[in-house]
Amino acid sequence: MKRIIFLLFIILINKVAVQAQPKTRPFQFKKPNQVVEHAKFGKISLYDAREIKDNLGVIQVGMMNANRLLVAEPSLEKQLQSQLEQITGRKGNGELLMRLEKFCIAELMGAFSEKGFLDFRAILFSKEANGEYLQLARADTAIVVKGMDVTKATLARASDVVNNLIFDALTKNGDTTKSYSLSEIEHYDDIQKKQLALYNTETLKMGYI
Repeated sequence: MKRIIFLLFIILINKVAVQAQPKTRPFQFKKPNQVVEHAKFGKISLYDAREIKDNLGVIQVGMMNANRLLVAEPSLEKQLQSQLEQITGRKGNGELLMRLEKFCIAELMGAFSEKGFLDFRAILFSKEANGEYLQLARADTAIVVKGMDVTKATLARASDVVNNLIFDALTKNGDTTKSYSLSEIEHYDDIQKKQLALYNTETLKMGYI
């Protein structure tokens, strides 16, 4: 049900983008509240696989609850690098790569309350000496925040989800059962689909429909 709601908000985001392009609000991650000692990673890059790349969704501002596009300022990649440096204390020479598939924030005004929505999906990989990548951690979550003023709470939850994903990756070793090239990460969804019997079978079998 949550996923259906988020699909509806994709339509809303496109509508707002057309009607009010200059009316934006900046998004910045909140400061991480944890530090990972002896982290081996000091750099993070971003591969943005989202359908909508120029904004992070729509929030409501002011007494009239006007819709405003949420835009990452500075860019998401620069902010991710800053988050990593704060978490690790600028230590480590290893490199991370985030494949970002969903990062959508939206708000819905009700009669007596508001709802904030966050749809986030991303995978973190570590870059190995041979140039290949190993999967470290992933997040796929849909969150609903309820209250009278949900903007701050929703944005805070978004920061928490990203920070927790980075924390998780820094405490793990990469999955050595499968390595990926950069091109394979760019086409990660296609690779995963090909591994399913539904996509590998020329004639559909009973039970797949």
